Amino acid sequence: GINAEYGEGMLNFSNIVVEEGKSFYAERFDEHSFLKMPFNALVNILYVVVGVYWFQKMKTKQSYFAIFSVLCAIYGPIQFTRIITQSYFWGIIDQWITLPFFALVTAWNFNLHLYKKNEHTSIPMLVPFMVPSILSYLLATIHPLGFEISLGIHIILAVGSSLFTILCISPSHRERVFIPFLLALLCCSGFVVLKLCDFTVTDTIEHFLGTRRLSGHFLSKICDAFQVHFVLLFFETVYQWSKKTV
Repeated sequence: GINAEYGEGMLNFSNIVVEEGKSFYAERFDEHSFLKMPFNALVNILYVVVGVYWFQKMKTKQSYFAIFSVLCAIYGPIQFTRIITQSYFWGIIDQWITLPFFALVTAWNFNLHLYKKNEHTSIPMLVPFMVPSILSYLLATIHPLGFEISLGIHIILAVGSSLFTILCISPSHRERVFIPFLLALLCCSGFVVLKLCDFTVTDTIEHFLGTRRLSGHFLSKICDAFQVHFVLLFFETVYQWSKKTV
């Protein structure tokens, strides 16, 4: 594993709790194969598909769409590499890159209230959101639940800022914006529940379908990829409203 210590051992990357090995996954594990867990590995193609779809759809419209889409497309190969290597290093990278997704949502909502027009956005304004977000992962080096605490704060800020954006929209358009927000929230919840209940879900599927390939982890990744899709759909819907009010 990684062991990078600073000062008096205040920050020690080897303290970060990362799930490694077949004991953490319900899908049947084959350590002699390249994919290790085919379904858990190949499901990450969805992130690339979602990222490429939104990048080509919105790249000329708004820079935040491009950033979020590229981040999503990059996450797919990172998660894929983590699965096939079961490496401590890639486990850390996988956790770390999760935080900027939610920080970007918060920054994006904040940007909406500064710049009402669709074509005007502030990339430099990402800095006060993204830098603390990236640095907050260091909590994981000093506390076993550091990553979970940081992630929880990120989710609360992202959801709260999105709700504020919805409340600022005219009632006639509010329902159209709320639907993708609700779907993103449901996908986020589905991701968390299915991942935490990986073995229970997989045991249930095996009971009815006789296979351990379809796992809770596999289904959680589908929820996660669709979460990104609905977040981008949320902002697209917000901009459609903003155009009508300019």
